[in-house]
Amino acid sequence: MMNFEHCTLFTTALCNLNCHYCYICKDVAGGLKVIDKDLEEDFKNGTQIKQILDYDENISQNLKGITLWGGEPFLHLERFVDNIDDYFKAFPNVKRLDTSTNFTIPNQAKMIEHLLNEIDRLYHGEEKFFFDLQISIDGYPEMNDIGRGKGVTQKFLDNFYDLLNIRYNNKKIEMAITNNCNKVKELQDLF
Repeated sequence: MMNFEHCTLFTTALCNLNCHYCYICKDVAGGLKVIDKDLEEDFKNGTQIKQILDYDENISQNLKGITLWGGEPFLHLERFVDNIDDYFKAFPNVKRLDTSTNFTIPNQAKMIEHLLNEIDRLYHGEEKFFFDLQISIDGYPEMNDIGRGKGVTQKFLDNFYDLLNIRYNNKKIEMAITNNCNKVKELQDLF
């Protein structure tokens, strides 16, 4: 049996943007909404935790990290945060949380601050908890807004400046902000 140390949770199947180059279908038939409803129910009734525990009997002690994914994970970050106590109880050795975002959800920095304060409340490990926030932008507004939509860059920047002012226990939690430039080379080739 393999010892899994990391798992990925989909907080939502939906996204708030409609990027021209995105490979995910735009949900014309409503399939992503159905999947999203199932994810909502899974978080409410703890099905995701049960599925992880059923998959590997040792994972409760072996799991060290969780990745939050989606569509856009912050559209329904509350699904994880509202149940974060259950995740820390089920997986007491988790010391890392990763997520990726287009960083355009209103008040997203406050969501992150709340998440980090919840982690601070629940995490009791000896080493620092590591939070990796991968933010996705394609470059200057002239480039980013072409692929993602008019005004998207400004929403991103507003959240980024707000993020610089959040308060969390940086003695206990280390936050890394990384950038994922999508399709920059392909977009540059257009000009």
